[in-house]
Amino acid sequence: MDRDLLKIKDLVCRRERVLVEQEGADAHAQEMSRRVAELETAMRARKSKSATVFRRKKQMAYLIKQRGAVSATEASKALGISRNRANEYLKDMEKSGLLASKKRGRLVIYTSGGKA
Repeated sequence: MDRDLLKIKDLVCRRERVLVEQEGADAHAQEMSRRVAELETAMRARKSKSATVFRRKKQMAYLIKQRGAVSATEASKALGISRNRANEYLKDMEKSGLLASKKRGRLVIYTSGGKA
């Protein structure tokens, strides 16, 4: 599991774009790749956001793609950032339509089913 996360971090941190191969990829993975590309376009349009913020949001998107769903606590541990910062990024991604959230008691779970 840790090796997979390191691979994700390595792939996301590269300058070239990482795309899901069209053949053999399910519709969910293709949709997530499309939404990540939309996020990338939106982040480039808003120049006030730093490259670090964009990179971490992209890492979170790939983490959710891999796991299916993630909480702010899980994302913070996987990416090595504070829970509050992870929660901020996840909420921002939800507002932009990339993610959807579901509450389970006090826990908020984020999935890749945002607005189309």
